[in-house]
Amino acid sequence: MKIVLLEEVKNVGKKGEVKEVSDGFARNFLLPRQLAEPANEANIARAEAMREKIDQLNEKELSEKRALADKLKGKKIVIKAKSENGKLFGAITKKQIAQELSIADESTILLENAIKELGDFVIKVRLAENIETEVKLTIESD
Repeated sequence: MKIVLLEEVKNVGKKGEVKEVSDGFARNFLLPRQLAEPANEANIARAEAMREKIDQLNEKELSEKRALADKLKGKKIVIKAKSENGKLFGAITKKQIAQELSIADESTILLENAIKELGDFVIKVRLAENIETEVKLTIESD
């Protein structure tokens, strides 16, 4: 059965795509959950319009992320923290770094473990799948 996806479905496709799936999968899973609708001329036309709109939004979002990556590239931030003998009393986390960089989503900060000592660090920021930049971070004693 040919269907138009209304939502992204794992191992099937993305929103707005026209796919061929088994009749049972379409009738028993996709259609009742309103994840897809049967492919007819009207639905296919609406899906194409939806894909164009999604592509335009994605392109706009990607250009904004590229601009942010250019802005962040080589930026140096300083965070002051209480410490004794070079070790911090607390830890510097992704959340604190994201706040310093004014980034809403802390998951874009690529940091394996929280930083627990003073010094200079290079932090990678992944804004999109293929858009990465590096930021220099200095942790100083308060």
